[in-house]
Amino acid sequence: QLAQLVKLGSRCTGTWLQQMAPSRNRWPTPRARFALWAALVLGGGCWYSLCACSLRARGAPDARCVGEPPFCLRWATVQAISPRWLSNSVGTSGPLVSWLLVAPSLAASQRMPLLLGVMLWYLALIMPVRYAHLLLPASWPSWDPSGHVFVYGAQLVPFWLSASLASAQSLASAQPNAPCTLTRRCPALAAQVLQQAAGGYALVLVYCSLTTAAFFHSLSESACALGLVCIPYFAHERAPGSKRNWATRKAGVYLALAWLAETVAVAHCLRAQPRLLGRLRRQTWYDLVLWFCFWTGQRWTRKGMGCGDGHSRDGSSAPLVGDPADTDSS
Repeated sequence: QLAQLVKLGSRCTGTWLQQMAPSRNRWPTPRARFALWAALVLGGGCWYSLCACSLRARGAPDARCVGEPPFCLRWATVQAISPRWLSNSVGTSGPLVSWLLVAPSLAASQRMPLLLGVMLWYLALIMPVRYAHLLLPASWPSWDPSGHVFVYGAQLVPFWLSASLASAQSLASAQPNAPCTLTRRCPALAAQVLQQAAGGYALVLVYCSLTTAAFFHSLSESACALGLVCIPYFAHERAPGSKRNWATRKAGVYLALAWLAETVAVAHCLRAQPRLLGRLRRQTWYDLVLWFCFWTGQRWTRKGMGCGDGHSRDGSSAPLVGDPADTDSS
């Protein structure tokens, strides 16, 4: 009888563990991931509003901040939590690093139009984000959308909408019996390394979003950047099951011309400021690299994958983002 009780208990324990194990459907949906990131950004903006005096003083000895909450941090602590080298390496470096990490998985699952569409939206919005303050009157206080928060969010959109990226086995399916040697590429191993690196980089982006909104930008600036990130997110969040493809050749040509006109207009406004004009020159070269990547990916998608219009080679509609089970059904 004791042996039967132990056997019954082990069965019940095994059944309970199977039910409590994390399943694919229990993983946070893309909308939940976006909502969590938005809550962190807005929460950081509220923190900045409460501690704005000490944060703007930046450790000045003559600063007098009366009535601030006790949880406001000293400037030395802020510098330790959010060091400048981290924001420069992740924010100033732009989205190219993260998109290169996630591109192989998206390409293997025929979701490259998702990345190209997000890239197109980013290039269409980044110039107004950088130089929106030029349109404000000189008497107004310095204000512009948080460029770092926008860059972080634009990088995270493909992560949010790709709930089930291509696995290493799918990348290695083309060479199932190929041995892994130094002279032969190992698609499965490379895919695992890239997926782990992309996941870790996404966590860094979320952390930088929170610290940037909490310590360096007002609530209105962070909220404006959040609203701009909503444009590429919701433009592709409705894509599963539809034939809409934002990364078309016509859209690329129109937005490239608009980006060129914006760049010329900004250069004209900064013609008397050599330092800012030099920064614009560097930003322009970076954007040109992104444009080159967009047109290269768009051409490769049309010819190599045959999904330039949102369809696969066999004529069936290929989802641009995650499986239907990975998205909300609202």
